This record gives sequence, structure tokens and C-alpha cells, in this order.
Amino acid sequence: MRDGAPVLAVSVPGDGFLRFCRAPQENFTAGEWVVIDGPLGQEPGKVIFGSDDVDIPGNVELRYTVALRLTEHERSTIDEHVEAARGFIATVVDQLSSIDPVLELSSLRLSLDGETLLCAIFGHPSEDLPNLERMLTEFFSRQVRLEVLERSAVFYGSVGRIAEREPGDEDLLERVGRGRLSGNPRPNGWPRLGSRVGAGAVSGVLLGISMRHDTATIRLDSGEEQAVPLSDVVVDVQHPEE
Repeated sequence: MRDGAPVLAVSVPGDGFLRFCRAPQENFTAGEWVVIDGPLGQEPGKVIFGSDDVDIPGNVELRYTVALRLTEHERSTIDEHVEAARGFIATVVDQLSSIDPVLELSSLRLSLDGETLLCAIFGHPSEDLPNLERMLTEFFSRQVRLEVLERSAVFYGSVGRIAEREPGDEDLLERVGRGRLSGNPRPNGWPRLGSRVGAGAVSGVLLGISMRHDTATIRLDSGEEQAVPLSDVVVDVQHPEE
């Protein structure tokens, strides 16, 4: 609860980040698919912890609201939208780097209607945000919205699908308990999306990280995508960027 209002912990397909959301009513339960309103518009999400299980830290800003439940049609488009967004990752990383090298892509997904590219980034862009959005929108010939994130415990997660589990299964987010975060097991963070990495005998471009499954997805030079153990992933020091 926050100021008497219910708060839910919701995970969003395409990045797996936990988001704390205000809820207009208390009857949303773990496992339900909902629509959340946030800085970039409407997105689908899955309730991971209901209001009874969320002990919200006082310093966490609530930027999201649970609007309503997903329709069956909206639910059926989620996997398609996640895969479509993955196809833009490498190009978005390249464009951000060419515009401003300090910018790092945190997550990329599609809006609820599938029409808008939603990009969460780290870094302080030299261009003002509306101008940066305009430049990317012109390049991709589709609407692009940007959200600048601070490196903090407000967000914690990965790029990947939300697993289908029974409501209440707390292994969905192993490092999250009752709304509290235990921190990144890798103090210096993980390699940025789009960077060249190695994992054992393979190397390529990092497309995604799943903390839930302890795996990373790498696009090999052959174009094939391969999942590798997350603990094996290291930055390719000879070719840190594609």
C-alpha cells in the first residue's frame, strides 16, 4: 500500500523488469494479465505480486498505474510483439550509439497496440528527448518513445518472455521478495545490449539477458541465435562493440 492505495508488482513482456504500480481497485491478483499506464503509454503486464505481498520501499517513485485487464485478443498478441521488438534491438543500439555514445539501451518493446517502439535507456542524452524521439521516429518510419532510467533499484530484471507459472510462484523473480530487491549478483553490471560478448567457445552480439533462467541470448556471426549460461558471458575485449 502507498498512501492507502493498493500497489502491485507487475512484470512487462519484453524486458521482465519488475514495476511497482498503483491499482484503482484491490481485486487484481497474482497471475493476471493487465494493462498498465506509464510514461510511454499503455503496455501489457503480468501481476507477479498482489497488493498483500508488496511492501513498497518509501523511496520508490510510482510511475505506473494498472488500468484494466487484458482482453483475450491483446493477450494473444504478446509473444508476437516480443519477437517483433527483438528484431529492432541491434539497429536501435547502433542508432543510439551514432547519435550519442553515452546512451545505452536497457529494454525495447512494443506498445499494447504494437504500433510504437518503446525504448528505455540509460545515460543523459545531449539531445533533448523530444528531438531524439523525432530523429528515431524518422529513421524507423514508426513512432518511437524514449524513457531515461536512473541506475537504481526501481528497475531490476532482464530481456525475455514472462514465464507461464501458477499464481503465487515466487520463483518467477528469484531475487525479489515481497517487493524488496536483493541487488545485482554482478557488481559491475551486465554487458550492454548490442555489445559483442563471448561465452566459452562462442562469441557474437548480446541480444538479451534472462535473470529468471540465468541465460543470455547471443546472435552469432552466422546469424544464428544461441542461449548460453549467463555466468559464462564476458565482454569481447578485442571487439567490445559490433
